[in-house]
Formats: sequence, C-alpha cells, structure tokens
Amino acid sequence: NAEVPLFYTFTLELEDGNYSLQVVDDDNGIDGADDNCGIVNFTKTTTGQLTNDELKVTLNIFHQVDTIRSADTVRVFAQPDPPVVAYQSEGPLCEGDLLTLVADISDHIQWYRDSSAIFEATDSLLPVSENGRYWLTYTSPDGCISTSAETEIQFGAAIENVVFVNQDNLLSIFDLSILPEQAGIQWQLDGVEIADANDPEYCIAQTGVYAVVITDLATGCQGSYSRAITYNPNFPNCMTPVRDLPPGISGLSVSPNPFSDRLRLRFDAETAGEMQLRLTAADGRQVVRDVYRVFPGENTLELIREDLPAGLYWLAFEWNGYLFGKPVLKR
Repeated sequence: NAEVPLFYTFTLELEDGNYSLQVVDDDNGIDGADDNCGIVNFTKTTTGQLTNDELKVTLNIFHQVDTIRSADTVRVFAQPDPPVVAYQSEGPLCEGDLLTLVADISDHIQWYRDSSAIFEATDSLLPVSENGRYWLTYTSPDGCISTSAETEIQFGAAIENVVFVNQDNLLSIFDLSILPEQAGIQWQLDGVEIADANDPEYCIAQTGVYAVVITDLATGCQGSYSRAITYNPNFPNCMTPVRDLPPGISGLSVSPNPFSDRLRLRFDAETAGEMQLRLTAADGRQVVRDVYRVFPGENTLELIREDLPAGLYWLAFEWNGYLFGKPVLKR
C-alpha cells in the first residue's frame, strides 16, 4: 500500500551485460503472497523511462568521467618551393606541332592536363600536342606537396586545302571558304614576296613558280600552295584580247574564275547600250539570262548566283548584235 512515486538510491557498479529490476509490493503474508508489480530490463547505458504494464521506472545511472592525458611531439616540415614550368616556341603553335614543357625539378613529380594526371608523366620533360592547362606537383622526401602554376597551351587550327588555279594568267584561290575570319594573303614569285599582292587573286606578268601563303592573323598559323605557271602572252593584264571582243568593247576581265557565289565583269565601252549576259550549264540548260545597262567608259557588272551547283558553265555576252563568251567554273 505504498504511495508512489517512490525513490530509491543505492550503489551498484554496473558492468557490460543485461540487468533486471523487479518491483514487489511486500505484504508480509497478508492476504496471501507478495504482489509482483513488474520487471524491467536495462543495461549500464540505459536512459529514460522503462515501462512494464502499470509499472514505470526511471533509472538515473551515473557515469564516471575518465580524464586521459597524453603528450607527443609534432614535427612540421618546410613547404617545398613550387616547381616552375617553362617552354620555348619560336613561332605560333598550330595543329600538328609538338611542344615540350620543361620542369625545373626532375624527381618526384607528376604532370597533369586540366584536372587529370597524365599517365607515366613523371619526367622533367613533357611533350605536348593537345590544347589544355598543364601543371605538375612535386612531393618532397618528407611527403609535403607543392604545385606549379598552370600553363595554358592553345594550338591554332591549321589552314588546309590551299589551292589556286590559273585562268588566262589570273591566279585565284580555288576555295575561299578555307580562309579564316582574319586572313592575311601573300603571293610570292620564286620564293620572294610580291609587293601589294594580298588579294585572293593575282594577275601574273611573267613565267615562274608562284605561291600563295594564307595566314590566320588571330593565331599566326599558315597554309600555302605553290606551282610553276607559264605566262600566256595572249592575255596581257589578264584581259581577253581585243581581237576576240566586239567593236566598242575592250579590256574585258572576268573574275574570280573559278567563282563561289558571284562573278565580276570589268570592261571599257565606247558607247552606252545594253549588254545581255547568259550563263549556260554543261548540259545546255540556260540557267541565267540578265540584261545590264552599259555606260561609256569603265564598267563593272556583278553576276550573283549562290544557288548554282558546282560545275563548268559557259558565260555568253551579247552586245550590239555580236555574241562572244568564255568558260567559267563554279566551285
């Protein structure tokens, strides 16, 4: 007939294992046996309230704090100086070139490209042929690591498929689409640069070995082409001979030939009038028929045809009842 809650304090050193606490209402034999209030199980790490039917037990287990004192020696090694990466390049770096990076340390190093270690790249010399950020680490005998600064390597795109053609002494780059956005053009004769010859076309005046050098001004990378050209005296100044032109027309030139999207016709006319231009495909189909107004003096006409397929065409001119023409190549 105890009044709850009841509090008990006793000293019991707990070890690892399971314990049981039984609560009994001791009746000293009154009305029979003692009353069993319940049993709860616990360990030395149990916390909170334990319940068994109507029995509720809260255990407060005291955990003694152990204080451990220890002493040791810590050695801090000096941080090694970061390695230095260098290279030598006498000109621009272009696709197909091979560059060698040089480290000022030869042992215990590892090269990286961007964020990845380069397999078996542990020597002071590293051949490079790809774009990327290159750097290396050095590990000292004490195990300390230092890292070099990044060296960014960029190889410019190569200029390929450089070719020029000869049409009546007029040299012209065959495919203008190969020209970079910032292109420099230089024509040469027998290995010597020709002054002011910096256009996609060049009109020759003598026989020799001609070359064109195309430079990407943004990267410095170049492409070139050369071939021996024999001067044709029948086309002085790259113009159609007067004997092949109708009366009143002189100094006719058609360029570029081959052309990509437009043809330019330059000539001198003695009188005003109308000139009819016809462009005929190799199979005989007439694909262009235009009429242009001609004025006395120098005239420049442009024939723009981006939609024509590549191939050989015949360009015909009709002037005051005279018909003449010449072949042109669309690329």
